[in-house]
Amino acid sequence: MVKKKSKNLITKIDADIISSLYRAKRPLSVKRLAERVGVSWPTVNEHVKKLVDIGPLKIEKTIRKTRVYIDYEFLKPIIKKAEEMGTPVEDIQVNRVEDI
Repeated sequence: MVKKKSKNLITKIDADIISSLYRAKRPLSVKRLAERVGVSWPTVNEHVKKLVDIGPLKIEKTIRKTRVYIDYEFLKPIIKKAEEMGTPVEDIQVNRVEDI
């Protein structure tokens, strides 16, 4: 029997995607995210879809481009926690959506 991964688990790839977007300070394409994270486009695309579903990312589509960006409203608790701890936001460890 194959176990399905929980949709609520934040993987290293998820964290790397969010961290890359945070450092970029602008929306990025899935292709650009894949280059920054160092994994394939289909892998990043799958993780972006999951992160859009659970909340920390949003997608902006135009006729020619699709860009991924951070929903800062959703991540306010993490950003606040990082500021209180004096830790860079990208260094905060979140393993489950419920931790947010």
